[in-house]
Amino acid sequence: MIVSNLSFSYKNQNILNDINFSVKDGEIIMVLGVNGVGKSTLMKCLAGVLNHSGLIDLEGIKPTKIGYMTQNIVSNDCLSVFEFILLGRIGELRFKVSDKDLLRVEHVISHLKIEHLAKRNFNELSGGQQRLVIVAQMLAKEPKLMFLDEPTANLDIAREKEIMELIKQYCKFYNVAAIINIHNINHALKYADKILLLKEGKSAFFGEVNELKLDILEECFKVKFDTYFNANNDKIIFEKY
Repeated sequence: MIVSNLSFSYKNQNILNDINFSVKDGEIIMVLGVNGVGKSTLMKCLAGVLNHSGLIDLEGIKPTKIGYMTQNIVSNDCLSVFEFILLGRIGELRFKVSDKDLLRVEHVISHLKIEHLAKRNFNELSGGQQRLVIVAQMLAKEPKLMFLDEPTANLDIAREKEIMELIKQYCKFYNVAAIINIHNINHALKYADKILLLKEGKSAFFGEVNELKLDILEECFKVKFDTYFNANNDKIIFEKY
């Protein structure tokens, strides 16, 4: 996917200005920035929810093969978790549900280890559990391109790691591109191939993870950072007090 000169305004206020980047198959781009900088607006533009100026070239990917996960969770009073995930197959479903559809849903449920939720109503779940089910619905779709807006919101630390690992494995194994909004800078360092850093609706940085410098982060987040390397030699960024 190629994004060129993407801009968006709302009520004469510029939200996004001249955003440019591209993502290759199997690549993960994580979007960082302070609250209100336009990260969710960017996702809505990419997913076709908002009208915008500029070019978004999907390079032949069909809309039915795009997975879009929003921050907002819409409760459903009547569907079980299994049925909710099955809706992710809507682009594949015909007049009846096929064995392939059912097997795909069962596979995703097993992979996410949420078998115990399958028969429960979606609206009975906690916010974190609903988040997991929405991820499952998106993966059931077998997307070729994914837009995820805060996929780890409301999850505990262990589940955050599981979801990020799962998304990375999916992208690499199936050669699927993903663009992910995230607050956790260290998740971006660990799981992204490239980072898009937004400041005041503009791109302050776009490039490889190892090219991202502390001074750029500090300028955008208005705090001082420092780094260390953990036992796995992962670079960890933390706020200095």
